[in-house]
Amino acid sequence: MTVNGDPVPDGLADEAAIKADVRAVELPATGAAATATAAAKPAGTGPAAETAGGIAGRVFATLPGRWVLNRVIEPGLGTATGVATFAEAGSGRLHYREDVELRLATGHVGDAYREYEYVLEPDGRIRVLLADGATMHLLSFDLEGTDPAGPVWSAADVHDCLADQYRGTYRLDQQGVLKVDMKVDGPAKDYRIVTEYRRDQPPS
Repeated sequence: MTVNGDPVPDGLADEAAIKADVRAVELPATGAAATATAAAKPAGTGPAAETAGGIAGRVFATLPGRWVLNRVIEPGLGTATGVATFAEAGSGRLHYREDVELRLATGHVGDAYREYEYVLEPDGRIRVLLADGATMHLLSFDLEGTDPAGPVWSAADVHDCLADQYRGTYRLDQQGVLKVDMKVDGPAKDYRIVTEYRRDQPPS
């Protein structure tokens, strides 16, 4: 494995660094991911999402439910596959949880999860919060273009974490595909985390 073009020996320290950057929390290898996924319930859009004007409200209303997740950590550092659920967590709030199998180039394979909160702000933006309440991204969605199914919406933002920078681009189309492209840069970091979500189960 290499970082910034320099070879880095495989080992637990490298695994820990990558896990931190995909913000994955390890689970015991006992099928816990499947159990957590089965317990998650898709939720409705909620009144705030339905009444909010502009593109952000339409994007927010599209998210609730279950999505199939495929993630690639480039260049060649690993992959993750599993499911993600957006569930209603109060007016104008969605709780995001993903349960995945993480495979790293070091040979590590394990179940993992991570959680965010998505908040529809009064000013028409969507705030993505980390588990500790800190803001990961504040997204202003715009119309990127159209495809045969309808409009394509996108947003971008940058999150600085000490000396590291996470530049995220979010893209949602009308065919049930959400793509998040996260470029990670820092003194010892230079890679991209690309996640594609495909609609698996709409809100009930």
